[in-house]
Amino acid sequence: MTRAGRPIRGQATLIGPGRQQRIQDRTKELDQNKPMRKILVGFLVALISAGCGGGQGTSTIQPLLSGGPAPAPTTSLLSISPDTFVLRSGESRQLSVQLGTETPASVGWDSSDAAVASVNASGVVTAGLVSTLIPPKVASITATAAGQSIAATVLVKPPLGTYQRFDSQVRVQGQPPAIQGGANGTVWYSEYPATLVRIEIATGTFTRFQEGLSGTPTRMCLGPDGNLWFCERQENKVGRVTPSGVVTEFSIPTSDSQPIDICVGPDGALWFTESGAAKLGRITTSGTLREMPTNPDPTGIAAGPDGNLWVTHGFPSSNSVSHVAPDGSNQVTLPFPIANSGPGYICLGPDGNMWVTELQRIARVTPTGNITEFSWTSGRFIYPSDITVGADGNLWIADFEGRMVRMTPQGVFSDFAVYPAGEEPPAWITRVAAGPDGNIWFTMGGAISSVGVTGL
Repeated sequence: MTRAGRPIRGQATLIGPGRQQRIQDRTKELDQNKPMRKILVGFLVALISAGCGGGQGTSTIQPLLSGGPAPAPTTSLLSISPDTFVLRSGESRQLSVQLGTETPASVGWDSSDAAVASVNASGVVTAGLVSTLIPPKVASITATAAGQSIAATVLVKPPLGTYQRFDSQVRVQGQPPAIQGGANGTVWYSEYPATLVRIEIATGTFTRFQEGLSGTPTRMCLGPDGNLWFCERQENKVGRVTPSGVVTEFSIPTSDSQPIDICVGPDGALWFTESGAAKLGRITTSGTLREMPTNPDPTGIAAGPDGNLWVTHGFPSSNSVSHVAPDGSNQVTLPFPIANSGPGYICLGPDGNMWVTELQRIARVTPTGNITEFSWTSGRFIYPSDITVGADGNLWIADFEGRMVRMTPQGVFSDFAVYPAGEEPPAWITRVAAGPDGNIWFTMGGAISSVGVTGL
């Protein structure tokens, strides 16, 4: 008898052959899985015991499948510290290795180039004697422990003041007039006639570009768009070159304006001096150009810490520095204390002041207009022709006598001759720029033009 089609409790129920077969198959499956069920039950019991303290403070879960000792936990990958670092020739540094949170009992060490950097059994890396700057000298230091390996990279620099000179492969007229650090680990400089040269620092590869140039760039700066922007003084143009070498030129409306220097302004546009027209030019990265008047003989230009443009005014009729807002307002002129000081190029220093090259002097100009002029007491500038800020936080000055001069913001000078002892200076050093490799790059003139790099 059934209620609503359900069997009454205690009453036998007939099972069809198909259902009976399914029950038998399920029973067989459960019987086959009894060992696994026991394992799972055992695992849960052990887990519960461990979580409850097991009555003994700690509990070890024995392996459930084999009955043997517990397998070692999965180890973390090796880590090494530091993984990237810089050494100067002769310097050493200790490396450390971790295996998860533990220090491995035994570590093997190896170097990809022991002449560049060697490593001892304790993991102390010592830089070898490196005498060149380009291409950079790099070694890989490998640590091996517990069957795993990991590597650190060391860049080895030569002794401070080491220089490397590159002579042009073609005969040119005079010194390269411009040099500038570029994007993607490059340095660019210009040559006569109408040539731009790109140096790829990592490989030391030199590539020359002439297509699209109507003249020789005389000053360059790295724009906010990643392109290099330059002045062409004789052609009355400014231009840009992409990292791949594509050149675009822009004509200046005022004829014979003689653009000299160029910089990135506080407004993100490119600003340049027009020495022949007593004007400042402004061009956006898209090529929109305008001009505004300034004092006579504008030469160098740089953006200041106060949101103004700072401009030097040199020979023949001026002896001053001025600053002006990008909209042309609030122009202030500051005469130099020494007559005929010959202000040339200008840069923003690491101390927040403006620094200017003069004849045989360097001047510091504070944003409030105080001017201090420095002479080198242990030597004498023949003509400081250019100035920049190095990665070491000092000012670096190109000297016509064939020296690179380093000056601290406090006025302490030191110099580095960029030619071998006993050899006459190859030519005047005319332009200087901080490279993306942390070194100082400069140009030298002569029958064969040269560029060089001084290690910091």
